[in-house]
Amino acid sequence: MPARLIGAHLLARITETAVRFHYLGVEVARYVWTHTLQARIDYHHLIDSLVRKPGAFARHL
Repeated sequence: MPARLIGAHLLARITETAVRFHYLGVEVARYVWTHTLQARIDYHHLIDSLVRKPGAFARHL
């Protein structure tokens, strides 16, 4: 979940294929069901905040 939504009330819609989260009528996150036991971490919601920090990617190769 995006950090800006901490403490916000979200609507979760669960279907056979995914879990969707809505805030004020807008879908803010979607997580598709996986059929493996392997953990899946999505870092896309962190990239915007990291880009704004000076030097966040200074050592990135």
